[in-house]
Amino acid sequence: MTETFHGDELEAQNFEGGIIYLDWSAGYLAGWSGSYLLAGINLELMKAAMVPWAGGTFLRQAIMSAPVFIKTQGRMEGLTDSIGAGLMFGQIHYQGAEAD
Repeated sequence: MTETFHGDELEAQNFEGGIIYLDWSAGYLAGWSGSYLLAGINLELMKAAMVPWAGGTFLRQAIMSAPVFIKTQGRMEGLTDSIGAGLMFGQIHYQGAEAD
């Protein structure tokens, strides 16, 4: 949870909005990997952050509007000989619990 979160517990609705997902890994026989997810970003700010030339002005505000931050990282072993990263932007739309 970030400073933007208001409440006691995370709920599914807190994830609704824009998302920024970063995934990375590096290693040779042993290595490290991690993922970072910002969720619940204000969509208007996220759209403004995607505009060429002016986007940098809004990117910090968009990131700071996210109530949810999830970080995972770990160590790996095996036949790994790689280095890489991925950055993805998207949106989560919550439609309620699945009906029986």
